[in-house]
Amino acid sequence: MSLHGFDTIEPWEMRYVDPSYAFAAVVSKAGTNFQWAPFGSSGLLNITVAVYSSNGSQMLGYVSCTTNDSGYFLMPGSYFQSFPTWSLTAIHMTRVLHQRVPYPDLGGYIDAQVEWSVVGTGHIE
Repeated sequence: MSLHGFDTIEPWEMRYVDPSYAFAAVVSKAGTNFQWAPFGSSGLLNITVAVYSSNGSQMLGYVSCTTNDSGYFLMPGSYFQSFPTWSLTAIHMTRVLHQRVPYPDLGGYIDAQVEWSVVGTGHIE
């Protein structure tokens, strides 16, 4: 059993892999729109933003939200008010599918949990 990965994610800057462009995506204190496609292939999508000091030497905390796999989520900016501007972020987007399916040969059920993740970088403004 597998999930479909992500063909596109927004903010698109979080995908930069060249170190000279890393941390370009903005996680805004006014709110951040996260989008992904395709959507609807799982039950839930979790977005976790780990926040680090501006030089990356200390983890300051994290914000984690779970939503339906609808392709869109506005993460409230109020969750980031306590973090300094220009803090670095690691943005984890994880699609989660949990299913319970009958398994007659065992006379019961099998639980399956499948996850598909992407990790990007950003900063707080």
